[in-house]
Amino acid sequence: PETIVIGTGTAGLVKIDEEIQQFTREKGIKLIIDKSEEAVKTFNVICQESEEEEGEQNKIIGLFHLTC
Repeated sequence: PETIVIGTGTAGLVKIDEEIQQFTREKGIKLIIDKSEEAVKTFNVICQESEEEEGEQNKIIGLFHLTC
C-alpha cells in the first residue's frame, strides 16, 4: 500500500508499536495514526481524492479499533 490509516479507538488508547512505525518508514509507506473517528474521516477523504485524480484509487489500507 501507499498509505495505512490506523484508528486507535474512540479514546485513542491503542498504541502502535515503534517497530511498525519504523517498518512503514523504511518501506516508504505513509502512516497516519489518529483516534478512530478522525481516522475513518481521513481514510474516506484520501479515497475520494484519489478517485477524483485520473479515476484511479491509491492503494490504501484502513485499520480501525472500534471500542476503547
